[in-house]
Amino acid sequence: MTMTDTFGRFAATPIGPLLAARDGGLTLATTGATTLASHARSDFGLDAGTVGVEFAVWGDDALAALVGFATGPAALNKALGADLASIGWDLAAGRLLQAGGAIATGLPAVTHGDIVGLQVVFSIPRQLRLYLNGAQILVRELQLSGPLFFAASLAATKAGGLCLAVNAGQWGPRSEAAAAGWRLPAASVSPTRLADVDWLSAPGDSPANARYEGLVAEGVNLIQELAFWPWGGDPVSQAAAAECVVVDA
Repeated sequence: MTMTDTFGRFAATPIGPLLAARDGGLTLATTGATTLASHARSDFGLDAGTVGVEFAVWGDDALAALVGFATGPAALNKALGADLASIGWDLAAGRLLQAGGAIATGLPAVTHGDIVGLQVVFSIPRQLRLYLNGAQILVRELQLSGPLFFAASLAATKAGGLCLAVNAGQWGPRSEAAAAGWRLPAASVSPTRLADVDWLSAPGDSPANARYEGLVAEGVNLIQELAFWPWGGDPVSQAAAAECVVVDA
């Protein structure tokens, strides 16, 4: 049996004030005029291996965004990097923030349409790697403990003034960050086995010694999807799935 990867996305709730997760959590937008005073985080945290995500920001407003990581106890009504429970990359200012101050400066300024990546190596000590348009620009120790959630803060003058998309590995990566991806560990699944003879009910069942004959009960539902993201170099993706209900005749 083939299992589908579960990639991280922004959680619809809990979420910081004046932020909204859209498109199934793949994008984040402001719902009104707001400053960098809250954040949204992923729907699950990770604490093992090498993981990462990429972000792209667009909108009419000036780029005012923080991307980074937060622990579970981090207050959602605070911007990333406002305390010790989170770390935030101020994209426009080229600073890395934690505990209300800059812990790294002089990073290249990010503009609309750039793709930034963040990767965490859960080693001892933990390591943070930052990427801009595929190139690594910073490597340093990460002073955050416990499971981490990817997160972002946005500021805008109006609803939808600034939006952000996340690539947790489900799209073609621009850097090693999204290549590592942000996905749940694969669960072990027992193999599916097919019998070489018909299945018969037990002699004591009602009906007894009856052969199973599966019939399609509700027809076939076909679902198709066409989608694309800012991550260049990859074709538009198209997916299809079908489902039906089978019952014993």
